[in-house]
Amino acid sequence: MIENVKPKFDTTIDFELNTKFVGKAYGVPSENGVKAIKMLAELEGLFLCPVYTSKAMAGLIEYIKENKIKKDETIVFIHTGGMPLVHAYYNLYE
Repeated sequence: MIENVKPKFDTTIDFELNTKFVGKAYGVPSENGVKAIKMLAELEGLFLCPVYTSKAMAGLIEYIKENKIKKDETIVFIHTGGMPLVHAYYNLYE
């Protein structure tokens, strides 16, 4: 039964859900997301999808710039894919 399942992770960790970086709508690249796409492509050779991953990275970049994430903190950013969308939005990568 699902009621009896106990999580195997620390449920006391706080997290923040911030929708500021979603942009206008699903499937519509955001300005900061496009900036994140270009920055990571140029600096790291890493391509981000413009629908999800670039918006999340834009949020991470802003949090770092605003010092909400400190230099000594460890961050794990999970790039979940989205490679087919890179081709659908090819004009963003020019």
